[in-house]
Amino acid sequence: MGAESADNGPDLHFFVEPIAGPEKVTFELVLRNGGSTHRELEFPSAQLYEIQVKDRSGKELYRYSSGKTFAQALQKVRLAPGETISWKETWDYQGETGRIPEGEYKVMAELKANKANSKQLKPLVDEKEMFVPNENLIFRQITASGKKGVYKVAGSIRPGAGHFFYTVEDGHHEQIGETKVEVEGGGDWQAFSLEIKIPAEELPESGTLILHLYERSQEGSIIHGYPVILERF
Repeated sequence: MGAESADNGPDLHFFVEPIAGPEKVTFELVLRNGGSTHRELEFPSAQLYEIQVKDRSGKELYRYSSGKTFAQALQKVRLAPGETISWKETWDYQGETGRIPEGEYKVMAELKANKANSKQLKPLVDEKEMFVPNENLIFRQITASGKKGVYKVAGSIRPGAGHFFYTVEDGHHEQIGETKVEVEGGGDWQAFSLEIKIPAEELPESGTLILHLYERSQEGSIIHGYPVILERF
C-alpha cells in the first residue's frame, strides 16, 4: 500500500520491496512521480527514509536509523514527470540476541519528505510481509559475478558429505540440470567456486536467472537449499 500527496492527489508513489535471501535481506525503496509535472520534495534532514522490521507481536527488531547520525540540513529531491528513483539497504538479520528465527515479519518504510513543491505532504509509507529463512548451516557468504551467460560463483561450504549439487533455472525453464560437485569432507568450512556458462541464445528475454545450491539427504530429498541470483533480464 502507499500514500497520497496532500496537495494534488495520488501522483507520488512510494513502496518498499524486501528481498529476503539466506544471509541478509535487501530493502529496495522506490519513489515514482506518476504525475505530469515536476515534483520537488523537501526533507528536513539528510535522512531520506526510515525502515523498520517487526515480529508478529509488534516488537521492533530492526530500525534503519538506529545508531546513525544525519546532517540536520534541508535536503531536496527532484523528479521529472514519470521519473523513478530508488535506494537499497541491507540487513543481516542480526537482532539484540543474534540472528532472528525463521518466520514471517513485517517491513515498514516511510519516506521522510514533509513537503512537495513547497506544500505540506502527507506521510508516504508502505508495509510488506517478508519470510526470513532458517540459517543455512552448509553454504555461506555466496557471491556471484558475471553477465550474459558467463558467471562465477564463490563462497564457503561445510559439506555434510563429500559433494553438493546445483541447478540453474529462470522461472520457466531449467537451464542446467542437476550437477554434482565433489568437495572434501570433514565438516570444516572451505572455499569453493563454480563457473557457470549458458549459451547466449538460451538466456531468457526477461526474468531472473537463479542458481540453486543444495545437498541431498540419505533419502534423496533436497536439503540446505541456497538460491543465488545470477542475473536479471
